[in-house]
Amino acid sequence: MSLQAVKSEAFKLPKLLVEKGLLLRETVLVPPEQVGTITGGAGSHVIFKIPSDSGRWVYGTRHIAVQFNADGASSGGGGTYQRFENGIKSIIKEVRVFSSGNRILNPLFYNVKAAMEQGLNGDPDSSLIGGMLEGLGTRSDRNTWCEDNLKYVIYVELLPIAKGTKSINILPASFFAGDLKVEIFFEEPSRCMRSDYTTLAYNITNSRMRLDYILPSASLVGEMKALFQTGGFKLPIEERLYYSNPLNSGQTRYELNFAITKESVKKVLFAMRTASTVASGTTDDKLSTFNHNSIQDYQFHVGGYNFPQDVVNTTSANCAEAMFELLRCSDNFTHYDEISMPKGSLNRLNWLESGCLLGYNFSKNPLAPVMGGISTGSSGLRLVLNFSSALGSNQQIELFSYSDMVLKASPSGVLQIVDPSSA
Repeated sequence: MSLQAVKSEAFKLPKLLVEKGLLLRETVLVPPEQVGTITGGAGSHVIFKIPSDSGRWVYGTRHIAVQFNADGASSGGGGTYQRFENGIKSIIKEVRVFSSGNRILNPLFYNVKAAMEQGLNGDPDSSLIGGMLEGLGTRSDRNTWCEDNLKYVIYVELLPIAKGTKSINILPASFFAGDLKVEIFFEEPSRCMRSDYTTLAYNITNSRMRLDYILPSASLVGEMKALFQTGGFKLPIEERLYYSNPLNSGQTRYELNFAITKESVKKVLFAMRTASTVASGTTDDKLSTFNHNSIQDYQFHVGGYNFPQDVVNTTSANCAEAMFELLRCSDNFTHYDEISMPKGSLNRLNWLESGCLLGYNFSKNPLAPVMGGISTGSSGLRLVLNFSSALGSNQQIELFSYSDMVLKASPSGVLQIVDPSSA
């Protein structure tokens, strides 16, 4: 299927919703398959099931709300405080989505990505509802909240429908061959907490998934059935893949190859963290401290082409280029003439000291966000970094790629994520 055909397919669904109507919309709190208290750490997780046999469809496919109570359980060493770093999202390590027992989305390192996007797009105001729901506040606030066993409500991605098609916000689950399952893995305490206790720990209770269901009318079900019978169901998906690479100290130039072989790569975000503090329970804000390391410039290479044509300068005197490219990767960006600064702490001083996010927007047409990226072919993506002085400590570079894919349901309801040309 051509990219244009995928775009056309994407807009059939909202037209059906408008013309055929819905009978009911309701919110249901879905309990996980496990019961009782979950202690955060290696392998700890919850599984939520979205049944395919209920006759109802799911409203809100891009994000689903998950609520739970969380409190610190650290001990030993005469400690006096404990807190969750970077809000409550830091305790979620991965989100996996399965259909009929088969994984259809790659594991997402949720807390690392959330820390990057909070720095890029701005945090919810910690004094308002958004900050309260996500556990964002001062260190003193978070110390108190960690002791209080509070309830939090956050959004995790179910199937990230491409933002250019955000009006398509339902999944016709009753047509799928099997149940959808969302598996949420919790992070190691040392990676998501800060404390002066000897042993870090936290507990999760009362987990629930908040699902918005809709009951379609008979005529809408008939139209959807006809759509499945004539080739199945297709929606544009934005796939996020995580890559990590060591940067050993003592060098001034690094050439890193990432096996990103996609037909439509839209953008890339990356940052550097000190390797020795990534899993340290005694380091502040370790998920969101991104080092500058006196980086001089960077540039991407795909095949025989450079992106951008000239290197992006990142020195303290010339960092405007890098910050401009970063803004082009934000949700606030439409095109060069209409960049709106994100709410939050993204400024030159913070960027140089502890918030050095870097990125590049590969979209050929940012006003057409669906299927608008570049093809990396079989060569993948190469990133070249130059530093004004040799790295003094081992670093870990973490990179997220954002690519166009297609969610495809066969006429029999089998789900899979495929490249656009395979749809």
